[in-house]
Amino acid sequence: MCNSRISVRRLVSEVADGAPSYVWRTVNDQIGTGDSRGLKVRCEPGFLRPGKDQPMAVEAGKTPPRVGLLWAPTNCGLLDGDRVTFVPNDQGQTPVQGTFELRVPPDEMIGYSRAHHIEVQIIEVATGVAKGERAMQDTESS
Repeated sequence: MCNSRISVRRLVSEVADGAPSYVWRTVNDQIGTGDSRGLKVRCEPGFLRPGKDQPMAVEAGKTPPRVGLLWAPTNCGLLDGDRVTFVPNDQGQTPVQGTFELRVPPDEMIGYSRAHHIEVQIIEVATGVAKGERAMQDTESS
């Protein structure tokens, strides 16, 4: 299990000159504690919860995407459809590389009296798509 930080992007609709469009926006300030360095999480690439998570379908001529599990605090505000990119953690390491998508709503894990944490399956986004998003994000910030 990897101690990590994630940067979260969310698809947001905008209207520019009367034309609607959708863009990926970084929402780190709206997620978790509002720390601009990213949300602290734990991640286990390659782990599937038995009877809960769906393994990816096998497709001919295509490398299967990496699938894993993400653990986060209950008040973090992650939503299905969000895309997460792992950023350097407190030790300056990035244990998991890549951009992942939350395709299912996060599950709250209940302790003795209240929700303790959330768990959500993450699926790696195709490299070309992630690079295009990153390039688009870089042009937005400049």
